[in-house]
Amino acid sequence: MAAQPEMRFVYRNGAGEVSERMLLNWAEIGHYTKGHCTTKGSVLTFRKDRVSEYLNGSDALLGTPRSSPPPRPVRGGPVDARPRIHLTGFASATRDAMQSQADAAGLQVMQTMANGITFLVCGPRDGALKIEKARAGGAFVVAPEHFTTLLETGELPDETVAELGVVA
Repeated sequence: MAAQPEMRFVYRNGAGEVSERMLLNWAEIGHYTKGHCTTKGSVLTFRKDRVSEYLNGSDALLGTPRSSPPPRPVRGGPVDARPRIHLTGFASATRDAMQSQADAAGLQVMQTMANGITFLVCGPRDGALKIEKARAGGAFVVAPEHFTTLLETGELPDETVAELGVVA
């Protein structure tokens, strides 16, 4: 069996910092590419919308090399037009408060992780399987500490929770 080709690209993070990355043992998962990053020496997940250039024909290795950035909340718009969010792994009182905040900020709150969710916010009681399923379904994964930033600005910051394995 032939070895999987390496994935090379130029990545621009939210602060505008540019770096060249090489991934081994990578996988394409919705809006993300995940693999062993030789720069950091660990498995990381990169958002495709922040790849400024693919190198050595790496874009041809992906089914969908380009991705749009996450949509922003739509305050006052029709509920059906709002980006969908699901919150999981939180105590019920915390989750209820976060759901109210998300609704007020212009997101459509989903009680289950159905297909078509835009954002998944994972609390401390959730696991990697749900995160991978959401990514594969096209959702953007949001670390709990970035929930407020998402609501206030519509942006997903670069800094994230290490256990989510995300490089925003």
